[in-house]
Amino acid sequence: MGKFYTKFFYIFVLTLVLNFSNLFAERDYNLESKEMLRKNFNPSQNIKFDGILPYKNINNKIAALTWTPFDSLANSLTMMNDKINPISKDPLSGNMALIMRGSHEVTEEGFAKSNSKNNLFLKTSTDDGLTWGNKELIYSNEDFSYGEARYPSIFVLNKGNATTPDIEYLYTYSLVVETTGAWNGFGTGLKGEIGNSSERQETFAQNGNEYKWGRSFTSVTTGQPGWSIADSKITGWFNQTTSTNILCTGPVTPLPTGNINDNSNIAYRLINNDLTEKKQEIPSQWRSQLFTDVTTTDSRTNTIVDVKRTSGGTIYSAVFGSIKNRDEVTGGKNSFAVSTSNDDGNSWSELEIFPWSNIEAYINNLGAGLVASEFSLPYWSNSFVVKENGDYSYFTFLIESSETKLRTEEAYHIVELFKENGQYGVRKVADNTSRTWVPYFDNDGAQAGNGKNYELQVSMTADGENYVAKWVELTGEMWPTDSTFQFQSSDIFFSTRKANSNTWTKKYNITNDEFMDRCVWMPDVLTNDITKIPLFRVQSKGTDDVANQRRYLSSQLIMLSYFDLNEIIIASVDDEIITNENIHIYPNPASSNSILTFNLQNPKQVKVIVYDNLGNEILVPFNDFAKEGINYVNLDVTNITTGAYFVAILIDNKPITTKTLNVIK
Repeated sequence: MGKFYTKFFYIFVLTLVLNFSNLFAERDYNLESKEMLRKNFNPSQNIKFDGILPYKNINNKIAALTWTPFDSLANSLTMMNDKINPISKDPLSGNMALIMRGSHEVTEEGFAKSNSKNNLFLKTSTDDGLTWGNKELIYSNEDFSYGEARYPSIFVLNKGNATTPDIEYLYTYSLVVETTGAWNGFGTGLKGEIGNSSERQETFAQNGNEYKWGRSFTSVTTGQPGWSIADSKITGWFNQTTSTNILCTGPVTPLPTGNINDNSNIAYRLINNDLTEKKQEIPSQWRSQLFTDVTTTDSRTNTIVDVKRTSGGTIYSAVFGSIKNRDEVTGGKNSFAVSTSNDDGNSWSELEIFPWSNIEAYINNLGAGLVASEFSLPYWSNSFVVKENGDYSYFTFLIESSETKLRTEEAYHIVELFKENGQYGVRKVADNTSRTWVPYFDNDGAQAGNGKNYELQVSMTADGENYVAKWVELTGEMWPTDSTFQFQSSDIFFSTRKANSNTWTKKYNITNDEFMDRCVWMPDVLTNDITKIPLFRVQSKGTDDVANQRRYLSSQLIMLSYFDLNEIIIASVDDEIITNENIHIYPNPASSNSILTFNLQNPKQVKVIVYDNLGNEILVPFNDFAKEGINYVNLDVTNITTGAYFVAILIDNKPITTKTLNVIK
């Protein structure tokens, strides 16, 4: 038994004998401890992380992924932030690209933490990721001296077709100099038939004001270092007359001499394939004045969700934030909004705000005395899909924050906010998900690389017929004392929906092991049959406890795995509908009445039949549409003689399972 396992052996034993669902209910927490339990883990709270439990019960295991390392870097923190798009795929040809930030290897001469994140590398595949070429250095601070590369996004552009592809790789990234705490703007590059090029843009002027691309490390008002992050999103298209067009969106900050209240703007750059600037501006429809008043460069009131372009030429720019003076639409809440362009990004529509009234109606339909005013949408998701007909969906979390409930009692849903055929709506993707994400710690014991948080990502097949949602969820935690806790594990979960269906499937745990899954990505578009979905993950090289962390001075393995979502659904069909584990008959034996309970993941047509031991149908106590969740059926056996009977459950007229009912008079 290794050092890590020895350290937590006592917790291992407790895990075997304790029921976690009862642990929280039976423990006599004081008020302060209950409040800590109710809230999400936050390092500012007086709660101490005390390790990772090395054991988790494996029940109803659906699928085990085989992770294969296919490259490594030092400090590959690229994939640890969800404000970027590090993976892109052309669905026609199967060409795929991965952009990675880091140093070459920890074995490289002169390697140190300080120079472990100065470069960008490109790795490409022409066969859906089955084989990969060597990683190529596409940006080096030593060569260009623009600054250290951060937050890169990539887009695979096919100027040909499925049989004769003509591929270009478009990418964008921010640039910083950590030693001076300065942002050096944004860079944009293209690698294809014209070779490897890179172009930087640091500042631009508009309406007499000058702006810096990216976020400032330093507050204009206080002079103190501020929190910093830079979204980067990119798309591209090919016109016969103008060749390649590259559109990048990013945040801009006014220079210290400018008006601080003009901070938190979102701007775009439109670039030719020779990397000459065509246009850059802050559209009036995206300006910071639409969001909460800005008084500092330390924070932002908006975030860029994504930018997408249909084959018909419409570009969709999606944002999220606190949109002011729109209470009649947002209800005073954070909201999601879309702006579109039909002229290759030269002009944009006003922000189309998703109405809070649709979310409120969704909450009211949940019942259970839930109050819509206690719900909100956080800044935790950048998952946005657009269909060719203009329908779009934004995927995020809907969270309840109640002063009277424990954290485990609050509602917590993954939801799809959609616009279809001109109408808005909300669909539940999953509920009963964990409200706590597993943080990473670096060599010094400090939190590092936690930008992806809950890791919600949704992709769509190229034909628009299937949606696939992926997220990483905490699957166990334990509180040895009122102020310390351990994480047990986190697993990768999936759900899927057909375009013509209004319902998402149950959630599938496709890892279900003791390893702490994090930093997981899938491509932005999937093959139509969803039989070969690639997953990428970053994992530190080393022992179990090292691998479950993020180490600046350890090799970061780039891992790849595939899974067939159709196989998972087919193999799990009984579990999706109903299983013996969630069917109960009580009392049993019965003399007059007994209650049958069963749990459905989705509403289904259910028929319950009671047979005798000769196969004769005795009674049909239920034949109706059963709701999602727990259903109750009264079994009236008053007129049935003593003996053993069989209660059969049929879903959509297909036999699913049978339970024995004993009758005693």
